[in-house]
Amino acid sequence: MQAKHHPLAFWAAAVFLIPAIVLAAGCNLPGTKPHIMVKQWTLEYKPPQSAASQLPASIKIMRFQAAQAVIGAEMIYRPQPNERGVYNYNRWLVSPSDLVGDFLLRDLRAESSFIAVYSDRQPQRPRFRLEGGVEEFLEIDSGEAWHAALKVNLTLLDTKRKRITKRLLFQRNYAFTSKMSNKNPDGLAKAMSQAMAKFSAQARADIYKAIEKALQKPLPKDTRD
Repeated sequence: MQAKHHPLAFWAAAVFLIPAIVLAAGCNLPGTKPHIMVKQWTLEYKPPQSAASQLPASIKIMRFQAAQAVIGAEMIYRPQPNERGVYNYNRWLVSPSDLVGDFLLRDLRAESSFIAVYSDRQPQRPRFRLEGGVEEFLEIDSGEAWHAALKVNLTLLDTKRKRITKRLLFQRNYAFTSKMSNKNPDGLAKAMSQAMAKFSAQARADIYKAIEKALQKPLPKDTRD
């Protein structure tokens, strides 16, 4: 006995089968765009060696802020004054403000100039606190030369001082540039690493001197540890 075919069942099966065939074939259709990979870049340079002496103090590094122009993770370049561009399919691993803050934190810990160096994610409340912000983090094109430009502001506070004017140990702006060997994201990442290394060295020296000087001044009796 021959089985009967039901037209309704056939068309119902076709409704489910045809989209699946089209979807599978679509991956191999001519003219389809390949998946674009976005490269992510970070900074790389050697951390400092351990310092010969250590101050009897601890410091907390707060999360760095960012100017609106560098608030994202885009790799920015300046082809000419007042013009900005970004490298397509290339980004910093995290925002420039987080890169600068995290690497300065790493370097302070590696140098061991203080008893402890805390991040803003830790609950400890040491006497000294460092705040910062990134104002520039970009490539500057100038004729045949290209440079990575880094601008950072730092504020160092002594939280044990009651008077606001006494809490501020320093507030400084730093600007460093480093020549790029190639005009591409790889050249920018390498040159920015060099600029960051120079900034870190200067900032660490300034922080050490300011805290060393602050420790020499007696605190009011009701604010001592």
